[in-house]
Amino acid sequence: MPEPIMLKGAEAAKALRRELKAEFAQHAERVGEIGMRIVQMGDDPAAAGYTRSIVRTFKRVGLEAIVVELPVAIPAPDLEDELTSLNQDTAVHGVVVPTPYPAQIPEDLVSGTLSPAKDVDCITPTRLGALFAGSSTFAPATAAAVMRLLDHYQIPIEGKSAVVLGRSNTVGKPLAMLLLQRHATVTLLHSRTEDLEAETRRAEILAVAMGRPNFVGYKHVGSRVVVVDVGTNYVGDELIGDVDYDSVMPSTAAITPVPGGVGPLTNTILASNLAQLLREAGAG
Repeated sequence: MPEPIMLKGAEAAKALRRELKAEFAQHAERVGEIGMRIVQMGDDPAAAGYTRSIVRTFKRVGLEAIVVELPVAIPAPDLEDELTSLNQDTAVHGVVVPTPYPAQIPEDLVSGTLSPAKDVDCITPTRLGALFAGSSTFAPATAAAVMRLLDHYQIPIEGKSAVVLGRSNTVGKPLAMLLLQRHATVTLLHSRTEDLEAETRRAEILAVAMGRPNFVGYKHVGSRVVVVDVGTNYVGDELIGDVDYDSVMPSTAAITPVPGGVGPLTNTILASNLAQLLREAGAG
């Protein structure tokens, strides 16, 4: 059996960054300085680390992403005022609010207040609704990163049996919609699916986004499957995926390592989404 293809996000991200750097230079000629804001509440290590990685990625495509630092105890009405102000600021073209949010901030406050015109990570009902209706491919960054990775490695999608394991609004559901738009036959599974192993073994493309370390093993996969592991689980200091890589890899035609798979591409997709917002604004 041939060795599986390693689906490495860094290679796909490098190619995309070259495209984006040239595009952002063109947008800057039209709008002047491109305004990207990251609204960070408190210093949660996961959110702070994500913020730093976004800043680094945007710098690599020639943009400065400015961090708006807010106290972790910020009252919900004050955050709503801050987001409304960013909505109204014509110098701001895109906004990201990293999760997790502090306990007093409802998730729907952020998604319900942020303007769809500045919604870089596709969290607003308007953006998600267009994706689910099939009228847009603008999607949350991680879901879009999976599609970009498959395309970069020329993995066939049309007509394939694609199984998505995980039904979150940020990965599982939007990824299922993107695969449907590309004419895959899609099955969306979750923790309460009966006979999960039988369902996943039917997959020609298996995308796993459960948030459970090493959840998928060799019993879950058939022969020559393409496996995309979206999981990011820290066990001690080690980052591991939702797929037991060593047991699954021999059965695959292609597989993402963790780390090094989808992750390195995700933040570059945020920049790509910002470019899409700028294109929409220019067309309007």
